[in-house]
Amino acid sequence: IYLKSVGRNGSLLLNVPADSRGLINEHDIRALAEFRSLREEAFARNLADSARVSASNVRGNDPRFAAAMATDPGADTYWATDDSVRTAALVAELPKPVRLNCALLQEDIALGQRIESFRIEGWKKNRWAVLDTGTTIGHKRICTFPAVTTRKVRLRILRSRACPVISTLQLFDI
Repeated sequence: IYLKSVGRNGSLLLNVPADSRGLINEHDIRALAEFRSLREEAFARNLADSARVSASNVRGNDPRFAAAMATDPGADTYWATDDSVRTAALVAELPKPVRLNCALLQEDIALGQRIESFRIEGWKKNRWAVLDTGTTIGHKRICTFPAVTTRKVRLRILRSRACPVISTLQLFDI
């Protein structure tokens, strides 16, 4: 449910009511704690942390908008293209082949939701293979796909309302 709601730029309504004492029931507290633990465990090891990242275009060749800004831990940094660019690619090259089945993407939503179509690809047998496709990214998009072992992952922006602005590209084996 989390992947299909929060993972698709939506909200997850948990509907945890107070009991007759005005408190959250102990069973609900335990279930919420377990849910949090599962979520933290699944997203604990970002495989893109050690990736070398490159892009088809960088806004004004300015290091403040470099490809690596999409994989850095900063919440206020992002990769951006020149204003005239509406299609682009971001490639994360990992130090060694890894197994992964999930990509977490985020736009810098303060600048607006821009992406209209994208594709996630993995390098397999000396060519790019489609792992997942989607429309909007927005605040958060979690893409899951059958597990693949690869050294390279590419985010292709196929259509965008304005220049793409990607604040987060993370990879996981969940």
